[in-house]
Amino acid sequence: MLIAGRERRIVVNTLMADILLEETGVDLFDTREKSQTLALKEDPRLAARVLYVMCRQDGETDQQFFTAITGAEIFDGVQALWGALRDFFPSPKKEIYGQAIEIGQKADLMAAGVLANGRITSGVDKALSQVAEEFLARFDELSINLRDSPGSTP
Repeated sequence: MLIAGRERRIVVNTLMADILLEETGVDLFDTREKSQTLALKEDPRLAARVLYVMCRQDGETDQQFFTAITGAEIFDGVQALWGALRDFFPSPKKEIYGQAIEIGQKADLMAAGVLANGRITSGVDKALSQVAEEFLARFDELSINLRDSPGSTP
């Protein structure tokens, strides 16, 4: 994918997770409701820092990267990161990230429709709230099932 004007790959593995945790404080493997991994979509500065650590290339300065990256690239990068997390994990965590992506995309489409129409209505606001509630309910249920599944660690 193209990020900050260069072709990049988002790769999730345990080494990258440790590097990210050390350099950004983001724990990729934390699937709790209030985790920073899930907050990346709402915080473009944090998302850009995570993408920089994951995608930096030899000879590229942080100033070059952060000056060149666009909002659309941050959004696409976070989607790619969630996809890579989904592919990294076995079920049922794969299901958690899959549903997070699906619900996030649903909310994004609704928000895009609002922007295209140029107005925000109480109906759209209510629908976005319902999407968020649906996600949190599914997320909590899946997290509890994952914690209670045989072989899981606290």
